[in-house]
Amino acid sequence: MSIESTLFPATAGLSRRQLLNTTLLTGFGALLAGCGSAAAEPVSGPALSLPPTPGPGPRSFPAPYLELFPAYAGLNQEAFMSVGSAGLCSEVGEVLWMVQKAHAEGGEVDAYFRGYRDLAVKLAGLAATSRRVSARARWLRAAKYYSHALFAVLGSATPAAEESIWQAMNACWSKAAELSSPAWERLSIPFEGSDLPGWFFPAPGVSGRRPVVIISNGSDAQNSDLYAYGIQAALDRGYHVLAYDGPGQGETFFVRGIPFRPDWESVIGALVDYLHTRSDVDTDKIALTGWSMAGLLVARAAAFEKRLAAVVSDSGLVDVWLAFPQELRDIAEAGDAKTVNGIWNTEVVPSLSPFEAYTLAKRFSIFSAQARAEARAGKVPSDFYSLARTVQTLTLSPELMARIDTPYLVTFYEDDVFYGDQARVLYAGISGPKTYFTFGEGYRFHCSPLAPNYRNEVVFDWLEGILGS
Repeated sequence: MSIESTLFPATAGLSRRQLLNTTLLTGFGALLAGCGSAAAEPVSGPALSLPPTPGPGPRSFPAPYLELFPAYAGLNQEAFMSVGSAGLCSEVGEVLWMVQKAHAEGGEVDAYFRGYRDLAVKLAGLAATSRRVSARARWLRAAKYYSHALFAVLGSATPAAEESIWQAMNACWSKAAELSSPAWERLSIPFEGSDLPGWFFPAPGVSGRRPVVIISNGSDAQNSDLYAYGIQAALDRGYHVLAYDGPGQGETFFVRGIPFRPDWESVIGALVDYLHTRSDVDTDKIALTGWSMAGLLVARAAAFEKRLAAVVSDSGLVDVWLAFPQELRDIAEAGDAKTVNGIWNTEVVPSLSPFEAYTLAKRFSIFSAQARAEARAGKVPSDFYSLARTVQTLTLSPELMARIDTPYLVTFYEDDVFYGDQARVLYAGISGPKTYFTFGEGYRFHCSPLAPNYRNEVVFDWLEGILGS
């Protein structure tokens, strides 16, 4: 019995390649991408009210209105983010030169990886011989470009280089930290008998106890990305910042091999415990933000951790599994582990293109040590059954959402192909004071990759209403 007839009866007459092109693999771009409207005002209301259903609004351009890597939506999103970070930790000219060079070399994932890696190497070399201010800026850009190379390394000719690329990125980031004023503090935060790596960014030019914003990454970005999407914006407002590498993130994942887990309240609880030991933190004004997939993680934490003054899910999310194509989710329910993995390894994996194989390796490697090892060996993770069950634990029940009573901001991005309309579900379920904000026009797409400044203005204006200025 074929996968076509059992899972996709309407397509049973199609060939394997046609099936994958028309159903299963049409959703793979969304696994790696945020792509594309009118600007919207924040919407707030009493508990359990629902904001208006977001609509597409009138468009002046096709969606997306700009494509740097048209064939690879995920790489296009990453390139968007490096363009959007210009003036903070990237340069438009450097990025567009890299894009042109990558296309000249074939435009494949490996060319993208080498383009960003080589750009990072160049900037690091310049930084090493520069004066202080220029050196800091160049180390920071080198770290940013390494972060984009890291995103693509599993699809390159050298997937086993993933850890070494992370180490190179972190070395550049650490150099920028040393040259910052005041210097950023490298942390080892006690956690379950071990520690979580983190960074504390003291607010410049202030004294005494200050509010602090805990900024949480999602599943792809690194600290250098957070610099543009929150760290500098918080420092500009006189807030301290704490960033960290939880399970599945940063050093905790790329070096220690610890995958994602659902009980994020344990992670945030450890961070809040640590902040209560610092004399320069106003512990009544600890805010928590979650970017991309961390929109769910921080909501989960907020259901349990009651020492937080404000929480932001950017964007709102209640079920990570729903971000995967329906066809993948159907395969996961086709039977027991033997049946599901049989379909996966004999029907799906052999038919994948190199980009599709990279997409699946990238998306699933963060959820298990076995999948991580297979991805670094250039293979598609083989135990799809177990991976699907792990991803399914990253969800919020109505009961958990109802426990959230901290002042809360939920954002939604028009044309967000990752999470769709899940922001409204989270907003509806929160029981405490809450605000809903829609990003449209040039601020749309997953996490507003081309407009981090506007995104920061919205998020931190809302936080200032609670933390003060």
